Amino acid sequence: MRRQIHGRHHPDGEKDGEVDRRGRWYADLGWLATLQARLADTYADLRDPDGTGHRLWAGALAWLTLTAAGLTALWATGAALQP
Repeated sequence: MRRQIHGRHHPDGEKDGEVDRRGRWYADLGWLATLQARLADTYADLRDPDGTGHRLWAGALAWLTLTAAGLTALWATGAALQP
């Protein structure tokens, strides 16, 4: 309804977009923090799909996933550049 009335404009300063479990706007985060927040929210939903709290283990697992992916990319780049 709001889109029909305002045509995607936000005259009263409201934001449009998604919010993570901590209440942060994804659009306000950097790309790495957004990726970590989305992973943490997904991991937290695996065991508690109806919950809204941020789980410490979900955040730690998200950072572990990102770190492992980064190290794998560095290893693959180094292996590809070896003569």
